[in-house]
Amino acid sequence: MFSVLRKMLYQSEAEKFSYLKLVAGILLLLVVGFKLIRDFNAIVDISFDDEVQYMKYGMDMFDTIRTDWGPSYNLWYKFLSFFEKDAIQLYLLNFKVLVLLFPLSVFVFLYSYRFSFILSFWIAFSLLISTTNILTYPRISHFTVCLLLWALTINRLFITSKPKQYIVVLFAVYVGAFARPELMLSVMILSCVFYLCLNKEI
Repeated sequence: MFSVLRKMLYQSEAEKFSYLKLVAGILLLLVVGFKLIRDFNAIVDISFDDEVQYMKYGMDMFDTIRTDWGPSYNLWYKFLSFFEKDAIQLYLLNFKVLVLLFPLSVFVFLYSYRFSFILSFWIAFSLLISTTNILTYPRISHFTVCLLLWALTINRLFITSKPKQYIVVLFAVYVGAFARPELMLSVMILSCVFYLCLNKEI
């Protein structure tokens, strides 16, 4: 049974990781995603909740830095503000970018870790059109998950050294902790685990 599941979920031995398939999957998701967000400016309401506060503190950087309001997420807003100065349009831009970035990150992560192309694409597509992706506020959790997924993907595709992989993951979790403070416990645990692993290797 496990062998059957493995064949269904993972890439076969004969099937190698393909950057062509990776790019094709990304492009397909982008086509669907751009169609999905095309009319968002007309249908998305701006809710005056935490998300607006994150945006405000991001736009105010670096004159004022609010360390108690997700500074790494504020920094993300600051980055987006270089492309869009108007506050309402910036809010919508962040919404649309994260609606696309979250399922794209999931697809790249799954396929790079040898899940089958069909399964990786289907999960990402399902996330793209789901209410979890579209209606969840604030968007800070989407941002943090994307950050962690890209760290793991970079490790898989481009880094072979274990110490460097540990550093990349720890850095991503540390940055994420300044968006979601509960991750600081994970930083401490991972630091201890990585330290013990590195000592064993040495």
